[in-house]
Amino acid sequence: MGLAAKLGVEPDLKSPESWYVLHLRGAFYLPKRAERAFRANVSGEARHVLAVDGRVADPDKRTGAVALSGSFGKGVHVLDFYLWAQRGSQVSFAIESDIKEVPYFGTCPAEMFDVVKNPQIPVAVQFTPASVVAQPDNNGFDITFATNTQAA
Repeated sequence: MGLAAKLGVEPDLKSPESWYVLHLRGAFYLPKRAERAFRANVSGEARHVLAVDGRVADPDKRTGAVALSGSFGKGVHVLDFYLWAQRGSQVSFAIESDIKEVPYFGTCPAEMFDVVKNPQIPVAVQFTPASVVAQPDNNGFDITFATNTQAA
């Protein structure tokens, strides 16, 4: 439970404060269009969502595993994984992709997300942050967004 007990924060299973959310984001590069499959292998009491390029994975009807497969074009793709569970719960997970050998799924290798080995990744996901400057009278802010961006 980390520092929660030392800080006097007791787990209350009915309280939202007893839950945590994990968000992992990674980008990977495909040198050509390919049929690929991804899944989240989660054990323990947790809920989770897996998405690639904003496309959310559906639970497998047979196994209940959250999986996503399809044709992915040449280029950089973004994988998002969200997991939420109660503090103190015993949860583990692995993000897996298809492999050619049995059991046909394996943990995504770190090299898949390596920006040195895949220099296309940082070029594709880089962005210019908005500029926020206080007005001279300190009664507001002037916000300037980079070209082709918008406030969300």
